[in-house]
Amino acid sequence: SLSAILDKSGKIVSINRKLELLLNLKSEEITNLYTWDLLSKDQHSTIELAKRSLLNGKTWQGEIRYLNKNGQSIWLEGTATPMINPNSKKTAYLILFNDVTTRKIYEQEIIKSEKRHRDLINYSQATICTHDMTGTILSMNPAGCEILEYESHDLIGKRISDFMPIEYREQFQKEYLSNLQSNQVQEGILKVQSKSG
Repeated sequence: SLSAILDKSGKIVSINRKLELLLNLKSEEITNLYTWDLLSKDQHSTIELAKRSLLNGKTWQGEIRYLNKNGQSIWLEGTATPMINPNSKKTAYLILFNDVTTRKIYEQEIIKSEKRHRDLINYSQATICTHDMTGTILSMNPAGCEILEYESHDLIGKRISDFMPIEYREQFQKEYLSNLQSNQVQEGILKVQSKSG
């Protein structure tokens, strides 16, 4: 495992070989530095929380982002546990880490992908609607709202058939929803009615 020992003030006493390799640092290079000196500056709230826990002799658990010598981000999930020597009454901390960098990279890629997907829907000039298998509207993009002359909150939770002329509603149920449930894909033309008729 990846591990470090800190004194009671939060200064690094030593790190094990695996952590040296991961951070691209030698123990002697960081001895007497505070552990938060190695953290990325955007970790301010995490640093403050960890400081308070360590300086009050409490266990700390969380994720932190270190920057190695090359400036690369390394995400570590760690637990800092106080160790008290009953003879000297001195307190030290043992921190055990797991490298979660790969997981964090995947999470960030998913967030970027979701944003691209949302942007594609929101800025598309085509009407894009999502609905469940009963035809209840889950979302409608701005282009669809503009065509129907409704705000999205007026549409969500209503059935698509509520916005169709009455004579087309039964056909929508039979031909669109039924086929969609069996075929997973359905193509065709839907006639809908805007707020102004």
